[in-house]
Amino acid sequence: MICTIVHMDAARIIRGWRETSELTQAQLARRVGVDQSYISSYESARRSPGLAVLERLGRGLGGELHVALRPRARSTTGWSPLTLADLGAQLAREDEVERKRRLVLEFVTGYGAAAWRHRPALVARRPELDQGPWAALLGGFAEHGAFWDEYDAPEWCYEPARFLPQAWYLVAGKRMRRRARLGSPAAFARRLVFLDPADLERV
Repeated sequence: MICTIVHMDAARIIRGWRETSELTQAQLARRVGVDQSYISSYESARRSPGLAVLERLGRGLGGELHVALRPRARSTTGWSPLTLADLGAQLAREDEVERKRRLVLEFVTGYGAAAWRHRPALVARRPELDQGPWAALLGGFAEHGAFWDEYDAPEWCYEPARFLPQAWYLVAGKRMRRRARLGSPAAFARRLVFLDPADLERV
């Protein structure tokens, strides 16, 4: 069993493996030694499996996992990275904090890969997510990007709801939070949003 993993394909791959092997979710779960709810959450994309989980599933099906990295495909109109409005919509639908963090890093990567002339468009549209720490984080991204890339920040990023009444950390762990407190850029810190500055290296 050989497959190439690309972004957001994990659910399809796991389901395909299982159906090709003519197994139910319960049967696959027993083979791998996990609860059926784990298999269900992976197949419905509610949970994102790491490579170790995929390898374990592959072994449980008598197969072999192969991973290949390749450039993201470009459309005929050019590659379109995630916008802040799109990110906000995805964050609103997602319950798992770790998955939310991955989506944020996906935006950072896309913003960094985008041509400078396209970056203002990535932050221009107001995200519908406009309450809570993740909404404040979006405001920080818009202001931070505008400052460093020298374009006008969108008005929505200065809305009162984009500023928090108490500190919130994107990172976990006492040491990481201390680093975030000391190094979080001004656009985030003034919103009381603290994140590891290394996560912004490409913004």
